[in-house]
Amino acid sequence: TSLGPMLEQAGNGGKGISWNTEEEVNFLRELNHPVLEEGISAGRPKIESAVDAAEVILSLAPETNGHVAVKAWEALSKVTGRDHGHLVAGKKNESLRVKDLRAQPRKIISSPTWSGLED
Repeated sequence: TSLGPMLEQAGNGGKGISWNTEEEVNFLRELNHPVLEEGISAGRPKIESAVDAAEVILSLAPETNGHVAVKAWEALSKVTGRDHGHLVAGKKNESLRVKDLRAQPRKIISSPTWSGLED
């Protein structure tokens, strides 16, 4: 199993905004290693274990990856015409990995796609 190609082609997003995820996909390719077998998954980041799957989610989500959070807020700023950078100021270099969450619970990063409260 592997991460599909659409994240590099179309990016990631939600709630009417999207952002480029090429950097994160490349990181996951290094972290989880690429699929070596021939076929549609060749060269894509592997997802072979629960830890691999968790790392994919943590790496792509703005709530757990500061670089992604900055991109997500910038995408919202383009839509609204207002600067939202202050909502993620100082968080760009923060990221959560599986080992961090095993050690202790952590607070997530502010995100334009998840308020934590939805009806």
